[in-house]
Amino acid sequence: MAKKSKFWSGDKLIGLSAMFISICTLIVFLYQTNLIKKQQYASVFPYLELGHSGIFTKNYNLNLENKGIGPALITDVQLRYKNTILDKSLYEFVQSKISKSDSVSAHYSSIYAGRLISPNESIELIGVDAKDEESSGIIYEILNDSDLELIITYESIYEEKWQIKKGSTGTFKLN
Repeated sequence: MAKKSKFWSGDKLIGLSAMFISICTLIVFLYQTNLIKKQQYASVFPYLELGHSGIFTKNYNLNLENKGIGPALITDVQLRYKNTILDKSLYEFVQSKISKSDSVSAHYSSIYAGRLISPNESIELIGVDAKDEESSGIIYEILNDSDLELIITYESIYEEKWQIKKGSTGTFKLN
């Protein structure tokens, strides 16, 4: 009489064990790859902030600063006033709002699509070096008009996109 062979032989158990270990190794490898990708993205994270300095002093400035650890590439700059997109720079808008009777002189730096802002770089978007605090106050009031929006869209070298808006608290990720 022939002996019945067992379905679960030692060879089948060893084969299934090897397959299970291989699948577990693949899962761990995929998880590690995902962690490495996140680490790479975080190592070049740009973080732009808009900030005022010297409010109601003789040396008022509106600054754009990259406080992140990676470069920020500006992809779009929009200036809106009363929900209308303006075709002028922030400086031109401020100049148009200053009355002819006020003698306020300001200096500025342009921000535009394609401009790269390095980590720890600060750009003085608009500034006043005045003889009195009144000139700074005029510029500050114009820039803090609730109907004025400055929207800056930027990305990292890995093409992650963020947006910052004047008056908002923080940067918003777009993708």
